[in-house]
Amino acid sequence: MLGGRYKVTGQVLASAEQDLVLDGIDQVLNRPVSILVAAPENASQAAMSAREIATGERAGNVQVLDLGITDGLTYLITNQAEAADLLDLVIQQDAPYVEPFFTETLGSEIFGQARSHEPETYEDDEDYYYEDEEPRTSLRDRLNRLELPKLGRGNTDDGGAKPLFGRRPGAGAAAGAGVAGAAA
Repeated sequence: MLGGRYKVTGQVLASAEQDLVLDGIDQVLNRPVSILVAAPENASQAAMSAREIATGERAGNVQVLDLGITDGLTYLITNQAEAADLLDLVIQQDAPYVEPFFTETLGSEIFGQARSHEPETYEDDEDYYYEDEEPRTSLRDRLNRLELPKLGRGNTDDGGAKPLFGRRPGAGAAAGAGVAGAAA
């Protein structure tokens, strides 16, 4: 009995490092589970892997249901899973790639001198950095100076309501029929 809740029903596999993969039953929910009992030297790795899978930081083919310690042994309860998937949890994943030191000396190997840590300056640098001597006007200022026509009704000087776009007032169905007749 692990954690007062999980009953061991059988042993599936024992690794060379004494990690155990067991079958069991969750007695509260009455469902089958897989149990990984990690060897003492793999306990911290199993716990870290379980946390990574539970938080989504690490992909895994198991669903972590419980993690605990009993009698000094770390156990992990998952949904029913393959023994290989459970044993993968006690194997440390590849560490992130760190670029080797020797690339720092690449400048001396190719060019005969080490790379300089000072910025390089060129004759035409001023053309790029100091090209805009006068301040630019803002977009808001440029838009305020635009002369845009007023659209819609009521834009004539005499106050009359004359549309700029669309049908002319009074040009009803007869005008539309004339256009349709001309197209035919």
